[in-house]
Amino acid sequence: VFAWRVGVGSLFVAGLLWGLEDAALGPAYVQNLLEPLLVGFEQRLQTHLRAHGMDEQRARHAALALVSPVVLALLHQESLHGVTCRPLDIDAFLREHLGHFLRSWCA
Repeated sequence: VFAWRVGVGSLFVAGLLWGLEDAALGPAYVQNLLEPLLVGFEQRLQTHLRAHGMDEQRARHAALALVSPVVLALLHQESLHGVTCRPLDIDAFLREHLGHFLRSWCA
C-alpha cells in the first residue's frame, strides 16, 4: 500500500492505460513492471515453502492469488476514487486477505 501511494500505483495505472490493447506497450508493461512484481513474490514463496511442496508453477499461482486482489482493491479505492462512493477499509481487507491466503496456500 505504501509503495502504491508513493508512485507505484501511478506506474500501474499508466501501464494499464497505455498497455491495454497495444501490441508493443502491453508486453513492455508485463515484462518491466508486472512480471518483476510477481516474480519477486514467487521466489519468496517458493523459498519459504519449498519444504511444503511449493514448486515453481505453484509459486506462480500463489503469487497471482496473493497480489491480484490487493492490486484490484488499490485500483478501486485509490486510482478510481472508489473510496468516495464505496469505501473499503484497506488495512482490514489486507489482514483478512493475508489470513485467507496463509490458510489456503501455507497450511
